[in-house]
Amino acid sequence: GAEQAVEYVVAGRAVLRAIPTQQTIIAERFFDEAGGMQLVIHSPFGGRINKAWGLALRKRFCRSFNFELQAAATDNGLNIALAEQHSFPLADVFHFLNAETVQPILEQAALASPIFGTRWRWDANRALALLRFQGGKKVPPQIQRMRSDDLLASVFPDVAACQENIVGDREIPDHPLINQTVRDCLEEAMDFDGLAVVLARIHRGEIRCVARDTVEPSALAHEILNALGRAGRAGQAATGLSIVIPGVPVGCNLNTKAVSDDGDLAIIFSEGDQCLPLADPLTTLFDQIEVAGRAVQF
Repeated sequence: GAEQAVEYVVAGRAVLRAIPTQQTIIAERFFDEAGGMQLVIHSPFGGRINKAWGLALRKRFCRSFNFELQAAATDNGLNIALAEQHSFPLADVFHFLNAETVQPILEQAALASPIFGTRWRWDANRALALLRFQGGKKVPPQIQRMRSDDLLASVFPDVAACQENIVGDREIPDHPLINQTVRDCLEEAMDFDGLAVVLARIHRGEIRCVARDTVEPSALAHEILNALGRAGRAGQAATGLSIVIPGVPVGCNLNTKAVSDDGDLAIIFSEGDQCLPLADPLTTLFDQIEVAGRAVQF
């Protein structure tokens, strides 16, 4: 275990020529196997700070390049999928945001994220503006969501308005429930104060910023990308099916967890991951046709 940890750190440092710490953050840009450009910022400040940083950066990219991006964060960094039009000196990414102006950007980013809707329903329930029980019976969740959306549209019309008719930022109304929801998004779901401190330290030069364009992702980037892939599989029931396919397909025995020429499957995937066989849909269809044909024979 200790030797593997040392090898992991050495392999990451060999590519990045630095190790991310509380005093050093690293921006790594590379092309993935599909030809897309990926930006990984190695910042070991925790998931709440990185989530806030990722949402704010995503909003800044959207305003600067007029293009929506996909962003995700872990405890050790954040990942943003770039496109061809996002051409800029990599070192500039550390200065896209500053502590003085990041709050309105993060507020606008939070309004468009699922975090706001979830926190809004929670605060409305706590304030008894939405009832969980009515007439001695529990209100079904889908009815609660519908009533939550109607209540939100009545106190914050810009959220439900057509985005094509909104110019500039959406003005946040001075409503107790809205104020509490925005506060919960910035201070509970994310750590705005921690992000402001990090950005201020970057501006003052207290945090060393390293930018690296690499041919392939480093070992540290693989850790972040794999964590995001597993998060996608864990959330498949709520957000759709996520399939992670290795660059070179390999065969495996699901009973013994043995991978051909690659050792034990448990080394690659943890016990929490589920590896299921993928059947050819045409083969399944032909089997059903054959079975049906046999059933109608005399």
